[in-house]
Amino acid sequence: MSKIFINLILKVAHFAPSFHSPPPLTHTHTLLAPPPPPYFKFRASRPVNLQDLVILKRNLNCQDENPCFLYLRCDPHGVEEIVSLGILSSARNMEVYLGEEYCGTSRGKNVCNGLDNSEHEKITLYKKYLKLESPTHACKVKLLSFGEKDCVFISKVVVHMRPVSAHSSAGSPALGSRIDLERVQTIMESMGSKLSPGAQQLMNMVRLQQQQCPQDWKRSVFIPIPKKGNAKECSNYHTIALISHTSKVMLKILQARLQHYVNRLLPNVQASVRKGRGTRGQIANIRWIIEKAREFQKNIYFCFIDYAKAFDCVDHNTLGKILKEMGIPDHLTCLLRNLYAGQEAATLTPWKESHDQTRQHIKKQRHYLPAKVRLVMAMVFPVVMYGCECWTIKKAECRRIDAFELWCWRRLLRVPWTTKRSNQSILKEISPGCSLEGLMLKLKLQYFGHLMRRADSLEKTLMLGKIEGRRRV
Repeated sequence: MSKIFINLILKVAHFAPSFHSPPPLTHTHTLLAPPPPPYFKFRASRPVNLQDLVILKRNLNCQDENPCFLYLRCDPHGVEEIVSLGILSSARNMEVYLGEEYCGTSRGKNVCNGLDNSEHEKITLYKKYLKLESPTHACKVKLLSFGEKDCVFISKVVVHMRPVSAHSSAGSPALGSRIDLERVQTIMESMGSKLSPGAQQLMNMVRLQQQQCPQDWKRSVFIPIPKKGNAKECSNYHTIALISHTSKVMLKILQARLQHYVNRLLPNVQASVRKGRGTRGQIANIRWIIEKAREFQKNIYFCFIDYAKAFDCVDHNTLGKILKEMGIPDHLTCLLRNLYAGQEAATLTPWKESHDQTRQHIKKQRHYLPAKVRLVMAMVFPVVMYGCECWTIKKAECRRIDAFELWCWRRLLRVPWTTKRSNQSILKEISPGCSLEGLMLKLKLQYFGHLMRRADSLEKTLMLGKIEGRRRV
């Protein structure tokens, strides 16, 4: 029969084990082989005495709730390994680790509920059993659910063992039976840097091709989406481009590498399309500047420039020169230039009609109503709420906001203004969940918390700062 070394080891020194009649478990004990399945079974007729329990006490000066660990290790000179284990203790749950690798969790079952300790408190013992996925020579058991208790009681530890097989890794630490350490070492050496292999190999592939991208990466499929106004006019549409997934990955890598150089040169007042600097912050800045300038009778001037189709009018040659002046490496500049050179575009258009009565079925069953509500809340409300974080809303504006929301819902349901139907019935049928005014209040609170959490920002300085001068009488 093999021997098991059992160590009760605490995570921190705030717990101290105390033993009654049994000897310390740090000694070597011979555990009898468990019975046939179920391996872990306690007889209810056999009483458990308090003197037979191992007690782990917690330091009263410690406020933390730390679990204790139970280490199980086979005899190094033995020929058996651990297959499963069971514990009877006052801890509700246990987690088993093979080395530092998580193996599984077992939730305990109540088997004994009639013990009293010296303080006349009820002691409940829980039975926990776990079968290991792969046999091991050593494992670590984490006892959980201390709660507010000052001690934990351990009654019995049962370990099921079997002879070491030819596939077992005797003498080696439990690092996982399906992990090839030599393969892992080879992959780590092939990386050569802290970058992930996928991103680095993709950049190397493009660099080896003399900064030339495959033609499939330059092909885009454009889909027109209506913006506003008459849908028969082409100027009332904006397009989105569908590109290949590999090209998206490449663009993300390129953007991350360019961002490092660009952020050093852009001023703090530059907003939009920047991390942590949105357009709503600029709207709030303008509003605060105007309010404080009017309050202290200061002149202020604004200049607004609106570029029509700004992103479609960029001169790529000039863009390359600017990137070179900013100190961006040549291979990134050349790669960006080649992405725009020789690009192709196509437009998706329907080429046949459908006659499967799908539209009539959806209209009859009114499945379209939730979809329409989501479209309004996703396409109309964001336009209305744009910049609402810096608004000062009075009661008159609140009434106009509520009226606009009800107007949207009535148009969605095709209810004319001549129909005598209450607003409550409209809202009950729509069930929007949250009103438009409530959504605005939520955005304002989120933006205020965002500003107050930032240590040093231009928006927070303008909001809390002061201007010298006299107030207007």
